[in-house]
Parts: sequence; C-alpha cells; structure tokens
Amino acid sequence: MVIKILLADSHAVVRESFRSRLDDVPDMEVVGETEDGPSTVELVRKTKPDLVIVDIEMPNTKTIELIQQIKSESPDTNILILTNNLDSHSVCSVIKKGASGYLLKECDFAELIHAISLVCKDKIYVSPCLAGRVMKDCPYTYPPPDQSLLSYFNEQQIKIIKLSAEGKTEKEIGNILHLSIDTINSHRQHVYKEMNIHNIAELTRLAIRAGLIYP
Repeated sequence: MVIKILLADSHAVVRESFRSRLDDVPDMEVVGETEDGPSTVELVRKTKPDLVIVDIEMPNTKTIELIQQIKSESPDTNILILTNNLDSHSVCSVIKKGASGYLLKECDFAELIHAISLVCKDKIYVSPCLAGRVMKDCPYTYPPPDQSLLSYFNEQQIKIIKLSAEGKTEKEIGNILHLSIDTINSHRQHVYKEMNIHNIAELTRLAIRAGLIYP
C-alpha cells in the first residue's frame, strides 16, 4: 500500500527537498504541499493523506490547534512533527493532542523513513536523543518496559547495549568492562543480528523499550 504524504512547511526549498527524496522511495507518495495551518487543514480535507509532516515553526500557526483540526478532518491521518525544539514537554503536548511522532530536523533521511514507517503502523516515534526524557515526562507515550527483549543476551552483552545507548564510545566501554574493542564490536554485531537492527539509534530504542536507560 502506498503511503500518501502531505508536507506542511513554510519553506518551499525544504518542501522541494523532501518531495524529491520521498518520491524516490517505493510505496511513498507526496500528494501535496502547504505553507501554513489553514491551507494544511484544507488540503487534508481534500486528500485524506496517511501522514502529514508538520513543521512546528510555521508562522501564524498554533501547532496544537493544527493537530486537533487535522485529526478532526481526517481521524486516520497520522501526524509527524518536524522541529528543532528539544523540550520534552513540547513532545508530550503534541503527542497527547494526537501527533504520532516528533523528529528533529537534523535527522538523516534514513531516520525520517523509519519514523514514517512506524507512525503509519499506528506506533509512536520520538527522536532517540529525546526519548529518555519523554518517558519520564509523559510515560503514556511508550508501553511499559519489555525486559523479555533482553532474554537473547548474556550479562556482558546487556551492559554493552546499555553503555552504547548512553552514548559511550567503544574505548570508554572497553575501559569500563575491561574488554577489547574487537570483543565489544563482536557482541554488538550479535545484538544487531538477533534484533534485526542496524545502527546506534535503533540500539538506543531497544534499550529504551527494554527499560535499560532512563533520564
């Protein structure tokens, strides 16, 4: 099924960049672009997109009201907020009102695609650097920790997951656990393979889901 996406951003160059890249992704289609709140609501009414990517800094737009209006016009439309705001309370507010994701503008394209895929499966996505604080400030955002995710790993591997998710370098992990960098990489690759993950961002999400890291 093709994911229909509406881009809501006040900067034409940003919309054009997103459109050019998203149009190259199989099963994703940009069905429209808007530059402010009222035109976004109008186009949602007409196109009923699966997802609206909303720039939280659009002028003359109150984000909370826009989210509510979008959900009123099209309850099945998911909303992904794009922002530079690192305030966890802002994340809580928009998710409580109906947004499904909160993504920093500095994210790479792979993370954007991952976030789109998740929110269009009715899941919540929050940028990893904010996820820990969000769990504390609005715990309803995430399901309870699932420690069964750790049943695949031994004690040393669990420690490596935790330390990696906390942002420790391989050298720092080695000093803490008295392991060589090769051993650390071997354990981490085992974790990646078992959980079908590919990078530190996904490893961080695993650690959060398992309850290994908190603010």
